[in-house]
Amino acid sequence: VGPDRLAGTADDTRIRLMGINLSGAANFPDEAGARQLARRLRRLGFNAVRLHQMDARLSDESAVPNGLLTNSAYPTFHTDAIRRLRNFISVLKEEGIYINLNLHVNYQFRPAVDQVNPLLDGAQMPLNSHPLHLFDPRMISLQAEYARQLIRLLELKNDPVLAMVEISNESSLVGAWQRGELEKLNGDYERTWNGLWQKWILREYGSLELACERWRTCEWSGKGAQYLKKVEVVTAGQQSGWIANFRKFARKILQKIGVPVP
Repeated sequence: VGPDRLAGTADDTRIRLMGINLSGAANFPDEAGARQLARRLRRLGFNAVRLHQMDARLSDESAVPNGLLTNSAYPTFHTDAIRRLRNFISVLKEEGIYINLNLHVNYQFRPAVDQVNPLLDGAQMPLNSHPLHLFDPRMISLQAEYARQLIRLLELKNDPVLAMVEISNESSLVGAWQRGELEKLNGDYERTWNGLWQKWILREYGSLELACERWRTCEWSGKGAQYLKKVEVVTAGQQSGWIANFRKFARKILQKIGVPVP
């Protein structure tokens, strides 16, 4: 945006961002280090900094911060980390450097502390809580609160230094499916996922009957309304899927050529 600080007006100009990544404790330099780093980055030709992995490590309030968060319930912010980061951003802004703010990167939700549902049978919370944090209502609510508080504490509302926000780093339901993470869902997480799956079916197809006809799963248990794990898909397919369809096809062919079919 131009001098009027309004987007979409005549004084706006295009800008190419040439960025660099800072991770973990590197995002929280002291005042002297912040100015030295910002000037060095500018001299090297950078005009953007990606503030990354700030939720990876938890620090006690009295310790030198390794991250934004303390060991208390999520999200509880480390006072000194916020102060250092806010100062660093202001110095970057003075040097004409924009920021990319990463939100959820590494934080792993803790059922006993954060009051989120545990996995059953003693299963451990998956690395970085992937993909639970993408669809669990409690985790989504906590992440929204994290974003609101962080942007308020860093005084970034309507500040053009904030070029972009990454809500979730390297995490998607497609990626979770490819990595087999959806296979490991159990308990409340599996129930929540199946509920969302069924809502999606109704939204996309209008009814379960239309969906199962399209997918040829009407003979399956539940007509495909439950998200099936790979082993269940194989079993269902053997019982009433492609084998059943092949048998129907073969029966029609035999009938056409006059072969008696029992």
